[in-house]
Amino acid sequence: MKRILMTSAGLIMLIAFMTSCSLLDKSPLTPPDWAMGSWSDDYDILTWEFASDNVLYHSESLDMDYKALALNPGVEITDEIGDDSYSFTYKTETTSTEYGFEFVDDTTMNYSLNGGTAVVLHKD
Repeated sequence: MKRILMTSAGLIMLIAFMTSCSLLDKSPLTPPDWAMGSWSDDYDILTWEFASDNVLYHSESLDMDYKALALNPGVEITDEIGDDSYSFTYKTETTSTEYGFEFVDDTTMNYSLNGGTAVVLHKD
């Protein structure tokens, strides 16, 4: 009986561990196929990288990994895919920022921050 209880407790702990690990692997980001890869502005000042479950931002002074940021307490990231558009919103307890991307052609997309003026990005 004691062996059965120990085995059951071990299995429950193993299942709990596997479930918590799989939750860490989940990402709120699902960029569309047309966005996959690396995109930069005309001056190579900013670069966006899109993967199947992540979005990375690089500039001269800042690097952001949005999948990693989503793991922080108080951070919420949601995304939306349209026919020729992709956007995600990054929310903290004090701010909300929307990043918008619009497909132009296979080598060009437009990027806007909070619906502002679009910046043209080219596929690297």
